Amino acid sequence: MRDILFRGKRIDNGEWAYGDLVRSNIDIYFIINWFNYRIELDDIPDIGCLEANPNTVGQYTGLNDKNGVKIFEGDILDMKRGKNALIVYNYGMFKVKNANSQHISRMPLYKVIGNIHDNKELLG
Repeated sequence: MRDILFRGKRIDNGEWAYGDLVRSNIDIYFIINWFNYRIELDDIPDIGCLEANPNTVGQYTGLNDKNGVKIFEGDILDMKRGKNALIVYNYGMFKVKNANSQHISRMPLYKVIGNIHDNKELLG
């Protein structure tokens, strides 16, 4: 069983938010940040519902890199020998784009060095 986790850049301040994904019927995306969830007596729970830029939303692959960093869709990996690769979701599975015959199960051998939204230049 793997964690189902999403991330997206917040509309209000551009910072990354992590949690569950909710898409409204008018295509507004929200990240529900359960990490800040709290319940206080006689208070409405603060569930951290944060509006996210839909172009930046990506899902956690269920794998971590060699340093234990979670690998998300849109991350850029250092594949060694000067090659970097992008993690994409395609046809129901996570894949590596711009790398020769690399399979997602091998990703823990490599290192997350950025993402397509903050570090596009890393892809050359």
